[in-house]
Amino acid sequence: ENLHFYTVIGKQLILKFGANGEKLATMKNLNQIYRTLALIKTGKPFGQLAGRNKGGKVALSQYSEWLHAFDAAKFDQDLYLPGQFDGAHKPDLSTHLKIVSFDSEILIMGSLRKPKRVKIRCSDEREQMWLVKAGEDLRMDQRIEQMFKVMNTALLKNVECRSRNL
Repeated sequence: ENLHFYTVIGKQLILKFGANGEKLATMKNLNQIYRTLALIKTGKPFGQLAGRNKGGKVALSQYSEWLHAFDAAKFDQDLYLPGQFDGAHKPDLSTHLKIVSFDSEILIMGSLRKPKRVKIRCSDEREQMWLVKAGEDLRMDQRIEQMFKVMNTALLKNVECRSRNL
């Protein structure tokens, strides 16, 4: 029971009030504290608890300490940026980007599912933005994108389709 309380309620309390209650001083009045506790009691999602209905920046560590602390120099194996392997060819790892680290803040988007935008620092010394979504079948999105690529290739190979800019 204590583990359940910590994982479900305790983390939400820490996120909203601070590990030592330091965020309580920033709350406007007692009613705001009561409303927050009522939300936690009802089990509302983090986005509502954090007041992020419109989106905003949040520390990555609130979602993943591991990603926040990730440093490629500490690992023997490389972590490659997703989306570089198409499955049609044997990958040439020397040309693939590696993940070096993650930005310490993420942006919660203001749409219905509250996707998170994560900045990834890559081996080419540039940052890439990635959208992280939960609760959806991302494999289906990937399969649809692969189907679009196949269709585009087929349309480009056909002279009549190409002349009509299909």
